[in-house]
Amino acid sequence: MVVKETITAAELLERLRFFEAEAEKAYGRMYDARPGSDLAACYSDAKEALHEAIGFARRLGLSRETKRLEKRLAEYNVRRDGTFHLSVSVGLAIFDPAKPVTVDELIREADTRMYEQKLAKKSAQGPA
Repeated sequence: MVVKETITAAELLERLRFFEAEAEKAYGRMYDARPGSDLAACYSDAKEALHEAIGFARRLGLSRETKRLEKRLAEYNVRRDGTFHLSVSVGLAIFDPAKPVTVDELIREADTRMYEQKLAKKSAQGPA
């Protein structure tokens, strides 16, 4: 049995406003986030919520609202200084047939080395 949900225009508008508010909160957190995964997560949350809001605006046929939200999305794509500072951390573990270990042990070793690199980078950055 298929159950269809009937959503009123007022409920769609309420959802649009909810996602827009969520996007604004996430965008605000971007300026407090440390560079790296925290910043990327805030950025992703803001864009995802705005995309949802834009979708609801389109479903409601609100072209001015859609354009306003799309403009806001374009603003999200330009940070204050216009740059994102990204880095990559890699952990390498090499299998030595003379000293065999399990795949899990190799992964643990590589993971440990990757987090050592991340920690060294964070320590070099200093406090947020």
